[in-house]
Amino acid sequence: MVEKGRSDVHSPVGPFRTLTWQAGSVPDRDREPTMHPRLIAALVLVVLLVVFIFENTRRTKIRFIVPQFTAPLWVALAVATLVGAAAGALAARHRR
Repeated sequence: MVEKGRSDVHSPVGPFRTLTWQAGSVPDRDREPTMHPRLIAALVLVVLLVVFIFENTRRTKIRFIVPQFTAPLWVALAVATLVGAAAGALAARHRR
């Protein structure tokens, strides 16, 4: 029994919504798969990071105030980069 003002048609909300296309349009599943430019940029950055790591494997002495230790150069540069990025993020957040 259907109440007045309601129908048996499912709502188009949620994972089971029906998609409609205009005449002449092509549904997403029929398009050629392409790589998004952001994905390409991310892959290039990952490749560059791997090359950077393998190029900078020699150990270097690091002294910070008093303690002195040795670590691969890429680790020292990565830590310095992360500390700089965190400082920049905190400064940008503070400006808002």
